[in-house]
Amino acid sequence: MRSFSRSIVCLATAAMMSVVASIAVIPYHAYAQENELPVAQFVHSDGELYCNTAGVVNASYHAAIDINVPVTTILAGLESEMATAAAQGQRPHGVEGKNRTPYIDYNFTFPHRVSFGTITTTNNSSLIDSDKIISTKADRSVNVKIYLKDLNWQQIYNLYSADKANPSAHTVKITIPYATSTPYPSEAAEFSQAKIIGKGSFAYYSSDTLAEQAPRVAPDMAYSTDTVSLPFMEDASSCFNLAPMKTTRYIDEETGLEVRPSVAGVNFAQFVEIPGYIFSGVERRYGSLTGTYKYRKPFSDIASDNSSTIDADMLESTNGGAFDTQHGAAISLQGSSAVFDVKTTASIDDIRGGKIAEILEKYKNDADASLRDVQLTFEVDLTLPEQLQFTRSSTVSVTDNDNFDVDNVVISGRKAQAMISLKKVNSITRFNQLKQILDNLDANLAVVVKSVTFAGSAQSNTNYTMTVTKLLEHSREQFQENSKS
Repeated sequence: MRSFSRSIVCLATAAMMSVVASIAVIPYHAYAQENELPVAQFVHSDGELYCNTAGVVNASYHAAIDINVPVTTILAGLESEMATAAAQGQRPHGVEGKNRTPYIDYNFTFPHRVSFGTITTTNNSSLIDSDKIISTKADRSVNVKIYLKDLNWQQIYNLYSADKANPSAHTVKITIPYATSTPYPSEAAEFSQAKIIGKGSFAYYSSDTLAEQAPRVAPDMAYSTDTVSLPFMEDASSCFNLAPMKTTRYIDEETGLEVRPSVAGVNFAQFVEIPGYIFSGVERRYGSLTGTYKYRKPFSDIASDNSSTIDADMLESTNGGAFDTQHGAAISLQGSSAVFDVKTTASIDDIRGGKIAEILEKYKNDADASLRDVQLTFEVDLTLPEQLQFTRSSTVSVTDNDNFDVDNVVISGRKAQAMISLKKVNSITRFNQLKQILDNLDANLAVVVKSVTFAGSAQSNTNYTMTVTKLLEHSREQFQENSKS
């Protein structure tokens, strides 16, 4: 008995599985596969082309899609199904499931960008719920859902039979206004060939049992509409034929050279990104037929002339004593082995002036702009007359100022050369850091060349003149304008 009981349970389970499986694979109604609901013939569009030839030349197209559907005509192929369902006392169930109202679902797809106006609807069909004609707009599409009234099949069939006597008087009217425009002749030509595509469907469950399994089981009664194809835009070539040609240039704002070939057209071309450059501005004069996009390299030299001279003051000190304070006075040395030192001083105001002042003023509003590879150096060049010479102890150093370092000292023959560098600039990454360092300089730049003496050709009781080349300032800062924060 126990074995027999278990067999019955297993067989019953297998039978249930078989029934469910057969429901899941029920095909759509044969009518849906062989015929389509005839909607396309009731969908039309019309529009008007506008040409703007002043300023930016463009073609605009304002149009509307008009739908005027006699509902009994498009549902005529379902009449026998409606009559049968009515006789059986059934009611339709929409795609959402049991007791949900069926609707005609229709979608328009637009090929390009478009703006929509207010969609209007008018219902004169006894079958349709006037309060449930729902339209939804997206970027390039419009969806319309046209709901039947919430009735059983007998009630629907009665209304259908009454409206069928005069289909054109019982329609659903929908108007979808839209507009598109373009300033480009090639795009206008593309628009005139493009199509708006309309396609729809109507589906429902024929029984309560099937509707209860929604959405796992698809509606057993499903119909597609035919497809409508509408022109998207009229031929707009006439808008561009008489427009004057304009030239768009792309140049490096520092060199004035083109970084991309010029483009000619009825309108100025669009901005484009150019590898290795950043966009810095537009130059267009009203009424001009030439427009310019300006670019600059991400990092470029701040100053095109990166060097300038700074006045220097030269004083002397004999045998390690104090430096004199009388400019132009002759110093007296006792003996051919006597030595003296030379101090060349540049004013702190002069250091912060000239080219540096120009840079600080030019970029004072770009404090957060990025800098890289910053260099600020001063070159000193002391030349001795033939009767003077350097000794083995000769050196070049900076005194009384710890903001500078001495680099690349070269003492050869009668020349002493050195490069004086501003400290800390290698770590500068922002323009305001450079300005702060320069603002904080609080002492003049004094460069001392030690141990100068007489050469063998020197004569006693004779004045000799030394010359120091003016301090030559070298600045090299690369500025990145697209790193403002």
